[in-house]
Amino acid sequence: MHAVSLSVCPPFLPSARLQPLDYAPGVMLLDARFYPEHFDESLFQRLAIPAPEQLRQALRKRRAEYLASRYSVQQALATFGIDGFILTSNAARAPVWPAGLGGSLSHSHNRVCALFTRDKDRLVGIDCEQVMAGATAREMAEMIVNPAERQRLMALDRPFHQALTAVFSVKESLYKAVWPHLGQFMEFSDAEVVAVSADCRQMRLRLTRNWSETFYQGREFQARLVWQPDEVMSTVIGWHNDRPD
Repeated sequence: MHAVSLSVCPPFLPSARLQPLDYAPGVMLLDARFYPEHFDESLFQRLAIPAPEQLRQALRKRRAEYLASRYSVQQALATFGIDGFILTSNAARAPVWPAGLGGSLSHSHNRVCALFTRDKDRLVGIDCEQVMAGATAREMAEMIVNPAERQRLMALDRPFHQALTAVFSVKESLYKAVWPHLGQFMEFSDAEVVAVSADCRQMRLRLTRNWSETFYQGREFQARLVWQPDEVMSTVIGWHNDRPD
């Protein structure tokens, strides 16, 4: 498939694009922008997305995120020949994708990003995050990284709060990639960042415990990151069975 601009709804949802990933054949990336300040309840009807009962009392921002993500995903899946799909979640709050399609979804304050693949053996995980403030990074560091990881981040030219945001994001992406096959919750300590490129655009993660025959202690995964001035998007893409790309 080639890159395609998707249906949008400005000023609330002014841009949405689906494109192939050059480093992962068979995987497509959805990247959309939305602005909660332009959200209106009438947009649910206009975009033909049912307003969920469980979000009736939710904050306006949360309802805006839901609408933007569901509409963008719906338009992306239409390019796969899957029309009118409304993404739902299971009891673990994980997305329930159409049969024959694997995916991963994330959103930040005004961004929706997702990965899609028809390859049942592919692991795909994506996450987008606002860069933490310095004070937040100092408070959360002990939860996110161990001393060895912290030392690696401190050696980078990138400010610590940015680098820590990146580690938070890649561990979230890894969790999302393995969840459909593993079905177990992971702690930040269950994977360790063992290598970081000088520009902080690639990281290598290693599992620190045995989860299964496939997801064993010592298994490694490659993560890629794309930076914006105040945010980062990470992806972890691999194979269910431990085979090289």
